[in-house]
Formats: sequence, C-alpha cells, structure tokens
Amino acid sequence: MTSHNESGSNLYNELPNTIEGILWRMRCELTCPICLQMLSDAKSTPCGHTYCKECIEHAFRSGQSVCPVCKQSVSRRALRDAKSIDLIVQNFSQLRSEYEKDIGYDLSQQVPMQHQQEWKTEPIANLSQKFPYPTKEEPTENNDEVPRTLDTDATEVTSLEIRQVNERLQQQPQQYVIMCSVKTIEEQNVFNELVKKYPNVQKTENVDEATCLVVSTKDDNKRVCSRTVKYLQAMLMGISIVNQDWMAACLEMNQMVPMDEYLILHDKYTTINAPQRIREQLTLGNKLFKDLDFYLLLSSGNQQLIHDDIKSIIELAGGRVVASPDELSSMGEIICFNKMTRKKAHDYFKKYGKNPLSFVWITHCIGIYKLVDRQNYINDAVDEDNSER
Repeated sequence: MTSHNESGSNLYNELPNTIEGILWRMRCELTCPICLQMLSDAKSTPCGHTYCKECIEHAFRSGQSVCPVCKQSVSRRALRDAKSIDLIVQNFSQLRSEYEKDIGYDLSQQVPMQHQQEWKTEPIANLSQKFPYPTKEEPTENNDEVPRTLDTDATEVTSLEIRQVNERLQQQPQQYVIMCSVKTIEEQNVFNELVKKYPNVQKTENVDEATCLVVSTKDDNKRVCSRTVKYLQAMLMGISIVNQDWMAACLEMNQMVPMDEYLILHDKYTTINAPQRIREQLTLGNKLFKDLDFYLLLSSGNQQLIHDDIKSIIELAGGRVVASPDELSSMGEIICFNKMTRKKAHDYFKKYGKNPLSFVWITHCIGIYKLVDRQNYINDAVDEDNSER
C-alpha cells in the first residue's frame, strides 16, 4: 500500500491549477483532521498539527495523550493558540464567498476533477476519530464500480503559508501558568515579581489551568515536599512540580530557566518518585482509581472542605464519588474522615458488605500511585478507645 505521505502528495498534485483547484487545496489544508470542518478557534501541537479547540480538547478529555495525526506524545498544556491560522481561515472564507458570488454557484457542491477522477472525504475505518483522506475511484478491468482506495493524511500536505505560521508559533515563548503553594511572605513576593516581570507567566488557583506548581521545601532537602492537596492534584494532572528556588533562579538569570534541577522527586512520606511515575502512567492512559467508586462519609458539616478536596483528587485519579453507599459497585469503598466506633463500623459492613476506610488510604495510594493494602486503614477508621461493644 502506498504510504500516507506519498499518496497524499500525488493525489493533491493531481488537482488542476485552476482557481477552483487552488481554493479546494486551501480548503483541505484549513480543515480540522478530527471533525473535517474548517478550523475554528485553532490550536496547534508542538509537532505542527492544527485542530479545532473543541475537537482536540475533547480528544484529551477522552483519555487520548498523543497527536491524533502523527501519534507523537502531547499534553493539553502544550497546545498553543493559532490566532494567525484563525485569521487565514477568516480571510479564506471571505475570498471564497466573493468568488462564489462571481461564478454563481457554491464550490462545496463542486468537487475538482482530473481525468474524471472523483474525490471525496471518508473516515479511516480503524481509528476512533475521523480523519480526512481522499478516495480515488478508478474503473477495474471488468468495468465494475468497486473503488480502489488509497490512504493518505490530508494534514501531511501543508502550504508554505501554513508552515510559516506553525514555525512562528514554535518560536513564541513557552507559556507558564503557575499555581503557587509557598509558605512564606518572602516566597510569595518572589512569585508576584516573577509574574510581573515576564509576560508569558501567569498565576492561577485552578489546577485544571496550571502548567506548573511551585511548593516550599526545607533547606536540608530541596527535592522533597510536604503532602498537600495541591501537590496531589498537580501530580494527578501530570504537571511539573518545582521548589521555590526555581522562581529565584528565573529572576536571577533574567529568563525562564529549565526546571530539571528544581523538580520535586517525592513527598516526605515516601522515597518513590511519584510525580515521574504518574506522568509515565498518564501517558499510557492509566488512571489509579479507574473503575473504582467511593462514598465519602461526613460526620459533621465542618468537614465539607476536606470532603471537596478528597472528592477532587479521587476524580482526578479516575474514580467516581457517589451520593449514597447504596450506589456503590462491588469495587466501591466507604471513606470516613473521623474514627468511628467498632459497632458503627460493623453496622456498615453488615449493611453494605464493606469496611469503612480512613481517608488517609486515598492520599497514600496517590502518594505512590499504587493501590495499597486496605487492612491497616480499616483499623485506622476505628476508635479503639471509644468503641461500643
């Protein structure tokens, strides 16, 4: 079978060098490979492919972690706005509209032909997403109408103008959206100065927007941090976690410096490089709590904040939080935030067939990105000094 690149180049080169043919080629090059429509709110990947914002973000939400076209690894935070391509799309649409007024018909109803070859767009059968490729129909020796299909990838054929736009996008400074979890006023001032000094640095309190988390560490070990909710959230998002010295280095060097020597390796409860492990697992699409559901047992209203935090990290890890223990599946767990009497714990087991676990089980699992033995956390959920017999 002809390769994607070869067949794509040959097929597009066979389009006539008429105005209609040129406009058709431009239309193909400005088409989103996922929805097959003109690019809308375009986003470009580091590998140089461009998609509608809604299409590529839906792909990420569905668990995809590679470029749908070339299969290179890519993350949501690596996407860049392609405003120049949006402008090209807008100008192309106006140009095409004016030309259609002059010729008196809609070009979308006309398919360029060369030697009576018919061109159309079809989905690639073995992909979950639809990508454009032309199908070239030729008569067989028996003069039947069974088409011979040549695969190609329309986005592999890129005009000089589009390539130049993508090159300019690659030359733009990297954007940093930083969530800060430092402890001192001095460190907070350094962070504010960093945001003020560099236009490509923004601050956020939303982990979904962040590309980096800055945390405070102690002088004796700058690569180890405390286990906080923000730390767990950042790990589960796969974003970089650095210590406060990285900010100072960026200011001192008058440029954003690499993060490598400032990356947090683990928290103080473990020696496992969990951030790196989680990034590798996320690249493979592996979620820690996939297929698990949880009921969060509150004993008082003032625990709502910790309830919301635990719910957040469970969902980021791929788990599901239910409103009632009756909704738990066979893979479900009851999580409690306060120790309970042995009698009450037994009542839950008798009714739901599950021993309540201390919420610490959740944080420890995430801390090493592995489901740990539940038995110790069953005992942690019971107040032995105040147990009703």
